[in-house]
Amino acid sequence: MSKDPQQSEDLFRLLVEGVKDYAIFMLDPQGRVASWNRGAELIKGYRAAEVLGRHFSVFYPADAIARGWPEHELQMAKGEGRFEDEGWRVRKDGSLFWANVIITALYDQDKRLHGFAKITRDLTERKRVEALEEADLRRNELLAMLSHELRNPLAPIKNALAVMRLSGVSEPSLDWARDVVERQVSHLTRLVDDLLDVSRIAVGKITLQRKPLEIAQVVASAVEASRPLIDARAHNLTIQVPPEPLPIEGDITRLSQTLTNLLNNAAKYTPPGGEIWLAVEREGEMVAMHVRDTGVGIPADLLPKVFDLFTQGERALDRSEGGLGIGLTL
Repeated sequence: MSKDPQQSEDLFRLLVEGVKDYAIFMLDPQGRVASWNRGAELIKGYRAAEVLGRHFSVFYPADAIARGWPEHELQMAKGEGRFEDEGWRVRKDGSLFWANVIITALYDQDKRLHGFAKITRDLTERKRVEALEEADLRRNELLAMLSHELRNPLAPIKNALAVMRLSGVSEPSLDWARDVVERQVSHLTRLVDDLLDVSRIAVGKITLQRKPLEIAQVVASAVEASRPLIDARAHNLTIQVPPEPLPIEGDITRLSQTLTNLLNNAAKYTPPGGEIWLAVEREGEMVAMHVRDTGVGIPADLLPKVFDLFTQGERALDRSEGGLGIGLTL
C-alpha cells in the first residue's frame, strides 16, 4: 500500500474500474460510499450518481440494519484490519441476493483511518445449488427410511397369506380376495424395492460384482422375473437367442435387473394381447440385447429424460402396474 492515500485511491480505482464480476468500492470512515465500479452497478443495480455519498447500510435488509450489522462490520474491520461475511443483501429493486463480503480498513501513513475497501460477490446461484443439494439429501434420507419402514409390514402379510394357502380352506370369494391381496403385496414389494434402489443410487452404494457368465443366464433370470406381468396382460413373448454360448463378464444381478426392467416396461406400456420380442446377438466383441414391443413407444420429447429418476410416460387409467420411474436409471 502506497503511503500517499490519494495515490492509493487512484491505484485502487484504476485496478477495479473494469471488474464486472465483483462489486468493488470505497467507503469513507463514516461508511458512506466514496467510489463505485461497474461490477457494483451490475450486482447492486445502482448507478454511481445514485449511490455516491449514501451510507452503505442501504445494501442491507431491514432486520440487519435493525440489529446494527453494517456498523458491526466496520468495527470488526477496524479492529481486525479485515472482516469477511456471507449473508443476504438488497439490490436497488428490493430483491435479495446472497453475498460474500470482504471489508478492509485503510489507514494513512499517520495510522489514521482513511476509509474502507469493500468487495462483494454475488453467490446467489451457489446458495441455490447448496439448498437443492440439501433438499436432495433430505429426500434421500426420507426414501431410505420410508422403504425400510414399508418392508416391515410386508413380510408378515406374505407369511399370513402363505398360511392361508396351506390351511386348505377354499371358497370362491375367499380365494378371490386372497389372490387380490397377493397381487397387491407383490406390487408393493416391487415399489419398495424401487425405493431402496433409489436410496442406494443416491449414496453411491450400488456396486457391480463382475464375474464370467453366459448371457443365457441373464435372459432366463429376466424372463422368469417378468413372466407374471407379461402373462397377466396376455402378451406374446418371442425370444431369439443364438444357439452357441455367448460368454460375457458382468454382474448377473444387475444385468438381469436391467433386462427385467425393459421387459416390464414393454409389458406395462403395451395394450393387453400385444407382442414383445427379446433378441440377443453378437456384435463384434460385444453382446447386444434388444427389446421391442407393439406398445405406445416413448414420446420424442421424453427421450432426453428416459435415464432420469422418476421419469415415466403417461399412464392409462386402467394400468395399475406402474412403478416409480427408475428402471432405466438403474
